[in-house]
Amino acid sequence: MKDSLKFYGFDTIDRDLLHSKYLLNMSAEDNIKIDIIWGIEKTGDEDFPNQFCPISIHFEDAGIGLDDEGIPNYDPRDNGYWEELLADFGIREDPYSDNQKD
Repeated sequence: MKDSLKFYGFDTIDRDLLHSKYLLNMSAEDNIKIDIIWGIEKTGDEDFPNQFCPISIHFEDAGIGLDDEGIPNYDPRDNGYWEELLADFGIREDPYSDNQKD
């Protein structure tokens, strides 16, 4: 990870990092791995002393979607259930939902 961050110009010695690991289970697919590396910056604000900025996001699914061939996807947009994933996170409205606005 340290070499990866240096490639993008981040020196881990001068920065506090936080690593979040998620295992996403959707109705269409289980066990999607999402890792986020956050840079932590001090704000000087007593109420909100830290600001978190995503530095690196890693995605891996099982490659079992409708159009997949059993090869894991590392780009979430290549996941056959990308639209459902966006709807599950509330980023987009579910195109198959009965609750759509006319």
